[in-house]
Amino acid sequence: MVELKAVLLYFLGAFQAIRPYLRLSAIDVYSIEMQALSKVYEQNVCLYESVQIDEHPAWWNIIGNIRGQGFINQERKAARRMLSLELTQKILQVKELAAKIGQWPKSIPDMESSICPGFQWVYQVKEIAKKELTRMQRLIPI
Repeated sequence: MVELKAVLLYFLGAFQAIRPYLRLSAIDVYSIEMQALSKVYEQNVCLYESVQIDEHPAWWNIIGNIRGQGFINQERKAARRMLSLELTQKILQVKELAAKIGQWPKSIPDMESSICPGFQWVYQVKEIAKKELTRMQRLIPI
C-alpha cells in the first residue's frame, strides 16, 4: 500500500511539472484552430473546398503536432448533415404531393436549396419496366 501511494505521488508530481507545458500547448493549438475556423466560415459548403491550414503548431508543441484537423472537420460534418436534412425534407414534400395527386409529379417548383444559394435539387421521374422511379439526389448550380 505504501508503494502504491509513492507511485501515485510521483505521477501527481510529474503531472504538476508538465501542467504549464500542457497549457501553452493548448493555447498554441487554439490560436491555429480559430484561424482555420474563420476560413471555414468564409467558404461555401456546397463547393466542397477543403480548408488549408497555413500555420502549424510551434516546434516545441509535440502534442499540437499530432492533433490532426481538430474541430474543423466537425463544421464539414454539420454542413453535410444539413444538406441531408434538406434533401429529406424535399423528398417528403414530393411524396406528400404525389399522395395528393395520385401519381409522381413530372416537375416540382421551388427546388432551390436554402442551404446552398444558387444551387437547386434535381428531380427526375423515369419509367423503368412500367415502374416509376423517382430520383432526387444531387445539387446543381442554377
